[in-house]
Amino acid sequence: MEARYEKLREFLSEVDNQIPIFTQVLLGVSNCMLNLYYNWRRQAETKEVDEADAIAQCMLQMMICKVHSVIKLSEGNAILPEQSSIKILDIPTLASVVRNMYEMAFVFHNIFVEQASTEERDILLYLWEIKGLNNRQGLHMVPVEYKNQEENEKEQIEELRNKIIAILDKMNVAGAVKTEILKAIKTKGTNIKGYSFEKDNDGKIVLFKDVRFDAGYEAFQKHCHPDTYKFLSFVTHPSYLSVLQFGQMFNKNEDRTQLRTLLAVATQIASRMCLDFVHGATDAQTVYDALDDEGKMIIESYR
Repeated sequence: MEARYEKLREFLSEVDNQIPIFTQVLLGVSNCMLNLYYNWRRQAETKEVDEADAIAQCMLQMMICKVHSVIKLSEGNAILPEQSSIKILDIPTLASVVRNMYEMAFVFHNIFVEQASTEERDILLYLWEIKGLNNRQGLHMVPVEYKNQEENEKEQIEELRNKIIAILDKMNVAGAVKTEILKAIKTKGTNIKGYSFEKDNDGKIVLFKDVRFDAGYEAFQKHCHPDTYKFLSFVTHPSYLSVLQFGQMFNKNEDRTQLRTLLAVATQIASRMCLDFVHGATDAQTVYDALDDEGKMIIESYR
């Protein structure tokens, strides 16, 4: 018996033996997420879905697509079409997809899970929408229809701004906090941030502050190294470090080792996103509980 376990340990110690296992684990998580989405959507079709739930389910679908992109990229790219058996792992591109998964999970968690009330969630949701629409304002050399869309979206931005103000007027919020939120509405730029509210002992919101991607979020850091986002950025960005690493990557199977790490990180992120959807979308917990899926065992190990 001991000899058999020793052989198993030897087998699992080899990176090339680990990669198919990690791939199947990630695929299991993805299938569970797809079953969750499909069954939740079937149930949701019988009732009116509000805006927050509609956005949440779109983000879940996007995450499922990203997971499958990671799995496909993990198979390697045939650089010479006539020699399809010769494949190269494009680790920087794969890391960029996993990094985008992290960003998606970060935004979802910040809006749908971290906030203590529906009002706080809606403020961040509307602010996120405003920032997205602002990025399409003032584009140059675009067709006339884009300019017409820009005008329509200016009105949408103003409507969302007014919704935020109306919510703030009903909440116990310090004047300085309202000023900071209105400032965030006006801030231009393509960078997306998370936000947090801090309250005093009486429940009054006294602080509104940014949360950066690379700061991670508390729920994710329970299961993943806090430097995960930095690691993914090192590999993805066209910096000296990433080019140096690429030059060294194909020595001693380093590309395979990095692939294993990226598959593991992708599994953690996708699992966290699934649990966050269960927490943040209306009636998703009931649907999830009814699933008979092996992927649930993997996902729940990241609680």
